[in-house]
Amino acid sequence: MLKRIILLLVVMVSGLLTGYYSEPVYDFIWSGREVTPAGSVGVEGRKDGAGSAGETSPGYISAEEAVSAVKKISWVDNLIRVSELDGTTLAFETDREPAADYPIWLVEVTERFPDRVPETRYFQVDAGSGRVLDVQEKDLKISGIGLGMTRNEVKETAGSPGRTKRKWDNGVRQTLRTDSYEGMEVVYDKDDIVVRVAATDQGLPGPGGVEVYDSREDVLRKLGKAGTVQTNMLIYPVLGQENYKLFLDFNGEGRVTAVTISSGLLD
Repeated sequence: MLKRIILLLVVMVSGLLTGYYSEPVYDFIWSGREVTPAGSVGVEGRKDGAGSAGETSPGYISAEEAVSAVKKISWVDNLIRVSELDGTTLAFETDREPAADYPIWLVEVTERFPDRVPETRYFQVDAGSGRVLDVQEKDLKISGIGLGMTRNEVKETAGSPGRTKRKWDNGVRQTLRTDSYEGMEVVYDKDDIVVRVAATDQGLPGPGGVEVYDSREDVLRKLGKAGTVQTNMLIYPVLGQENYKLFLDFNGEGRVTAVTISSGLLD
């Protein structure tokens, strides 16, 4: 019996020195402990596949596809062409991965100038459809009526207004015309150019398809996060047009009550 004990001690010491145990001795020493099969990783050391670096949740486009969508924006293309002439460069990066509460890729575009501080802008891309959500001038319309259109162009699109009125505005020091349609008003400056359109009824889609009675969740899905958030209003800037804005008014239930596009003249 003593010889067996001594032999067992010798085997254990040898195993410690060489890092190897025979399977029976290993089981004897670590009895009751679950053995992880070779090539496997324990639960505590394993990452969920959906959260692994370089991967996105099922149904979402990749970060590279989101960046590619932003590069296709005409306004960004214009910058790229300009940069080839004046030596500036554009860098594209992505911030935060899309999630259920924000199913959007946020793409950071930094324009580096040789003679001044770099300028950074953020673009939002729907992680499902790959559509760039940031409001652009070409999309700034309500039922086909956009800023900068003439009164004749509006009539060709929406027909003759139900009523019209002209009123002097002390703030802008000119006479403005307001044409009223069912659920919508169109305001013109002294030259009969559209400076504001406001919809207050359903069925009059604005930028991204947003319309009256949409919820905040609907708005997020259609337009992404707003540039300015107020208690009862969201304000979206317009790419390439500093003064143009999209205003969304909300009621206490979080539903859109008015969709307004403005050139900035009356703000």
